[in-house]
Amino acid sequence: MDFGRDVRRFIGREQRASESWADPATLELLPLIALKRQAAAAGLAVHQASKRERSPRLITYAWMLREIARRTGEPDTLAKAASAAARAVREITDDAEVLAAARLEQAAAAKLGADLFADPSALDAADDFLKASEAVANVGRGLAGRRLALRAALDAGAALAAADLDQAVQAAAALDAAVDRLDAELHETGRGKVEAASLRCDRADFLIGFGGRLKDKNLLVQAEADLAQLTARLDPDYLPLSWARSEGLRGAALAAMGDLAGDPKSLTESVRVLAAAAEQIDADHSPLDRARISHGLALSLIALAEAIDDEDLSNHALAAFDQALAVLGSGRDLTLRAVTAHDRAACVARRAERRGDAAALDQAESAFRAELAVRNAAIDPVAWAVTQLALNRIYVARAELPGGTSPPDGAAVALTEALDVLTERGLKTLAEAAQDGLDRLKSLR
Repeated sequence: MDFGRDVRRFIGREQRASESWADPATLELLPLIALKRQAAAAGLAVHQASKRERSPRLITYAWMLREIARRTGEPDTLAKAASAAARAVREITDDAEVLAAARLEQAAAAKLGADLFADPSALDAADDFLKASEAVANVGRGLAGRRLALRAALDAGAALAAADLDQAVQAAAALDAAVDRLDAELHETGRGKVEAASLRCDRADFLIGFGGRLKDKNLLVQAEADLAQLTARLDPDYLPLSWARSEGLRGAALAAMGDLAGDPKSLTESVRVLAAAAEQIDADHSPLDRARISHGLALSLIALAEAIDDEDLSNHALAAFDQALAVLGSGRDLTLRAVTAHDRAACVARRAERRGDAAALDQAESAFRAELAVRNAAIDPVAWAVTQLALNRIYVARAELPGGTSPPDGAAVALTEALDVLTERGLKTLAEAAQDGLDRLKSLR
C-alpha cells in the first residue's frame, strides 16, 4: 500500500466538508497547512448550507478550528472556534441532538482555552456549557459517550488542581467508567478510536500527576503500563498524533518513576521513548505536540544527567529546550512556553551550581537581563514574570556558592510581583516555584 498516495487521495476527495472531514482519525493524517485548507472549505460550506444544515456544518467548522488551535496555540483561531460553536447554537431550529453537540463543542473549546492558557474562567465556562449539553436528553450513544468523557476529564483536572484525595478517587472512578464506555462503543461500532485513545491519555496524565504529588510509584507504574498497551494498539502511520501523545506521556511516566527512585534505567528508557516520539512528529504537522515532546525530552535528559553525573547530557537538554522554544515562538500567553522558559533557566542555573561556576552564572544573568530589557510587563506579563523567576534562580545559586554574593536589592520585590502575575494567571506550578524562590531569598538574609 502506498501510504502517501492514500493521504493525497483523502485530501483530494471532492466531498461535502461537513461530512467528509468530521472524523478525528482523518484529521490526524493532515499536516497543519492541509488542515487549515479543509477548515476554510468547511467555513465556505457553512455559507452555502440551507437553514437546516447550517448548525451541523458550523459544528464541524468549529471542530476543525479547535484542532488547529490545539496544534498551534493560536488564541484567535480558538476564539473563532468558540464563535462558530455559539453560532451553531443560535442557528438550531428543532434538533435536540444537534443542540447537545453544539453545546458540547462550546465546552470542548473552553476546556482547550483553559489547557493552553491556564485560564480559570475558561474552566468555569466549560463546565457551564457541558451542563447545558447534559441537560439535553435522549441523545445518541456516541454523543452521550463524548459528553461522559469530557465530564470525566474536567473532574479529573479539577481534582488534580485542588490536590484533593477524596475528589481524586471520585474522578478516577468517573474516568474508568468513561473509558469503559468509549471502549465498548469502539468495539461494537468500530468508531471513536481517537476519542477512546485521548481519554486513556487523560486518565494516564491524571495518574502521573497524582503519582508525582503523592510520590506513589504504583500510580506511575500503572500509568506507564496503560500507555504501553495503548501505544501497541495505535499505528503511528495512521494515527500519528494519538501515538505521539501516548508515547510522550509514557516517557513522562518513566521519567517520574526514575526521578522518584533515582533509577538511571527508567530515565534512560524515558529518553529513548521521547526521542523516538520526537522523530515521529514534526513541527509542520503539529507544532505544540512537537514542543511538548521536546520539553519532556529535555526534562528527562536533565534528570538522567544528574543521575549518572554526565554534563554532556545537560547540553543536549538545553538543545531540546531550545527546539521547543523555537517551535513555540512568541506565543505570549501559552502556558507551555512559560513553563519551558522557566525549566530551561533552572537547567542553566543547576548546571552552573553543580560546577561551582560563577562565570557561567554571570553569563546566564546577562542573557536573562537582556531578555528582560525587551519584555514589556504590560504587554506580556507572563514572559516578564518567568524571566524574573529565572533571574532569581541565578541570584540564589550565586549566593549559595562558596564566597558567593548576596542577591541585589529589589530582587524580592520583583519576584513578589512575578508571583502575583503567575498566581493571577492560574500558573500554579510556576507560582509555587516563585514562592519557593522567595522563601530561599529570605533564608539568605
